[in-house]
Amino acid sequence: MLLHKAVEDADIGEQIKLFTTDPAALRDVPKFCRFLGFHLASQINRGDHTEFVIRIDA
Repeated sequence: MLLHKAVEDADIGEQIKLFTTDPAALRDVPKFCRFLGFHLASQINRGDHTEFVIRIDA
């Protein structure tokens, strides 16, 4: 829900960084990006959390 609000408020060309400890995010965030047409620029496992960078292209 918070990610959806963040992408709604973002402008084209912006990047959103998401930090999460939720293991379901490894599946859900890429699907979210594909479904809504956003670009998942990176997904990095930092040990205690995962960092996603989502670029708003459309």
